[in-house]
Amino acid sequence: LLTRAPMSKAEISALIAVGALDRIAGERSRPELLWQARLWLPALERARARGAGPDQTSLPLLEPLPDLPATMPALRPYSEAERLDLEHEALGFTLSASPLTPYRDLLARYRAVPAGELIAHAGESIVVGGLPVVVRRHLTVKGEWMLFLTLQDLTDLIEVVVMPDSYHAALPALVAGGPVVVRGRVEVAIHGGVVVHA
Repeated sequence: LLTRAPMSKAEISALIAVGALDRIAGERSRPELLWQARLWLPALERARARGAGPDQTSLPLLEPLPDLPATMPALRPYSEAERLDLEHEALGFTLSASPLTPYRDLLARYRAVPAGELIAHAGESIVVGGLPVVVRRHLTVKGEWMLFLTLQDLTDLIEVVVMPDSYHAALPALVAGGPVVVRGRVEVAIHGGVVVHA
């Protein structure tokens, strides 16, 4: 790939980070592929600079790549959470799994009710968890702040209303980033949707 396409360090790093080259990596982990690419890139850039005319910058490289060292470092593969973070950083979303996948055991320990089962718990106080996808602040007529949250769990979206008395307690969890766990009462709205009041 590097000999056929004039790629920058940022471009090849992004492709490796999101797993686009996993099929051709053989036994090498993504960190090992990054190490290899960074070793080759300076030699590739020098070779292209020597052989490129004004209209030849994208032509394939015709000379062989430099040999890799006999001993390459054995770098551990990324963890599932690291992989998802890199995918999200490069693309703005995750490809290989839901960003909540690394937290499924934690959500199970909290006994978080999945979005699709909330209607069965109408009127009950339950726990839900997910990644905030929408956070809106609202000032009440009494001049108090409250929040409207949309959380995404492994099944669907969950609408959460954080009342003024819980507002200040909720802020640190939202500022920290990552998934949040909310305890609240399940209520069925007039339009038939389900809302969790915290």
